[in-house]
Amino acid sequence: MSATEPRAPLDQLAGLVERVTFHNEETGFCVLRLNVRGERDLITLVGHAPSVTPGEYATASGNWVTTASTAARMVAGRSIVNLGRPLTRVASKVGVESGRQRCD
Repeated sequence: MSATEPRAPLDQLAGLVERVTFHNEETGFCVLRLNVRGERDLITLVGHAPSVTPGEYATASGNWVTTASTAARMVAGRSIVNLGRPLTRVASKVGVESGRQRCD
């Protein structure tokens, strides 16, 4: 691609981190499995994040990649953003809206 060609827009992906398949603490490179609303199977996300744990909500933008040996996966063009743990159903029902609540 030359500098004058327009770039394809990046796809957005957001979901709950079900599993951290790999994470390198030195470089931040990680392979995550996300539970994404509307998808039956877990989605693989490859990218960089300073830290990530199962149960956190993560968002990323990137491109979908498919090879002969693997299913489709999202390769993040930018760093993965961790938004912490989602609100519990109980907290959301009683109207807790003052910032993110951690559900440890």
